[in-house]
Amino acid sequence: MLLTPGPIVGGSRAIGGLTMKRASPPLIMLVEEEADEREAISRLLRESGFAVVSAPTTDSALAYLTAHPAVQGLVVDAHEPGAFDGHELARRVRTALPQIAVVVTSGHSDDPSWSPPDGAEFLLKPDLVTELPATLHRLIGADARGAA
Repeated sequence: MLLTPGPIVGGSRAIGGLTMKRASPPLIMLVEEEADEREAISRLLRESGFAVVSAPTTDSALAYLTAHPAVQGLVVDAHEPGAFDGHELARRVRTALPQIAVVVTSGHSDDPSWSPPDGAEFLLKPDLVTELPATLHRLIGADARGAA
């Protein structure tokens, strides 16, 4: 039996009588106060196969995350402004929304007494270009396997 692709209609493609839904890219919430950095990181993530929404503060990010269950990942600067810092946002998200992959970033080596919450990762900003996309893909994949 030969399966031939049919036309794409509404994001789906019919193949030999079967309909295959095209998977949506994983949705990432990026929390970064600096507009230039936010745009550069967003571009990196989009070019790496992610969809991106962004917020300039931790409290606006948390409000979005709790209202939009489709978000699969969070990238937050450790020293982000808002009602609480990025460390606290990471802790709250891993506690209340454990299905969301969390990556905390910083341009500093950070406080040695702080460690990411269970299931979260910490990356230095100079390493984002080489490590962030793979880290998110790995964490999202691990969360999906854990939920199955």
